[in-house]
Amino acid sequence: MDDQATAGLLALSAGAIIISLIWAIAAYLLTAFALNAMAKRQGAEDAFLAFIPIVQLKVWGDLVEQKLPDFLKPQAGWKTVWIVVGCIILNLIPIINILAYIVSIVFGIWLMYLLLERYGSNAVLFTILHIITCSVFFPLHVFLIRKNEPHY
Repeated sequence: MDDQATAGLLALSAGAIIISLIWAIAAYLLTAFALNAMAKRQGAEDAFLAFIPIVQLKVWGDLVEQKLPDFLKPQAGWKTVWIVVGCIILNLIPIINILAYIVSIVFGIWLMYLLLERYGSNAVLFTILHIITCSVFFPLHVFLIRKNEPHY
């Protein structure tokens, strides 16, 4: 491979990385602002936690608390955080990491579905679309439905 082709490939790779980083930051901010707005409308005093990366799941859990099974309802937000943290820790253990990975994927899809079911319409359709697209547009979707009234 000659030097020009290598330089072109490196430039293309650098461009893709920069675009991915910009989208990652934008997606994080869209999700944080949306969860913050939803939590404030619900009357949560700790809505600001939506801007802290892992603790953001506490706000998410509080928002979908009405849709969760009874054993998860008390302190649903913190239970959501600890389930994800537990999966992250279990991902460090060989063999168990496969199961922890599957649990974290299923749990994430379930939380996505519950949020879309509570605040949006056609939750099944949009959950499937977000799974197919690897949730690339999920932050934008959450930001667009942030002002919807929750369905109980």
